Amino acid sequence: MARSAQFSFVDLFCGGGFGARGASSAGGTPLLSVDLWDIATATYKRNFSTADVRTDKVENVSPRAVSGRRVDLLLTSPECTNHTHARGSRPRNEASRDTAFSSLEWVDSIKPRWIVMENVPNMKSWTRYAELRNELMALGYGISENVLCSSSFGVPQRRRRLFVTAD
Repeated sequence: MARSAQFSFVDLFCGGGFGARGASSAGGTPLLSVDLWDIATATYKRNFSTADVRTDKVENVSPRAVSGRRVDLLLTSPECTNHTHARGSRPRNEASRDTAFSSLEWVDSIKPRWIVMENVPNMKSWTRYAELRNELMALGYGISENVLCSSSFGVPQRRRRLFVTAD
């Protein structure tokens, strides 16, 4: 089977690198990955030893960290804990929800060809979701939204996720 053309990507809110595993399998090379959780970034670094992996808030890392390099894809999975229905009736933290907007600074700066933003489906009911979409479109991107269930892809769990893709 022929391998896809090579491309580079930045991975924000990267976790242990599960999104990166898919991108890497498709021919992608991670340039920079950022997550606040040290266990996640240690895992990521073990899986992708050539990536520049930062343990920090995305808001604290400048897009200039990849200046001069072409970035084809931006993977971003902003905090979901204050969007999910699993939180029940506990109060929501707007600062956590707003982390989605920190991805826009990166989009504006590195101008990737593609963007994949992953979150829980409840993100669509967030009062600022339309604003987020509109800002992506104002930056020149076409938007597509899909809610996918992991069990449809052979994963032995039923986990629904919103994928906002932009081109």
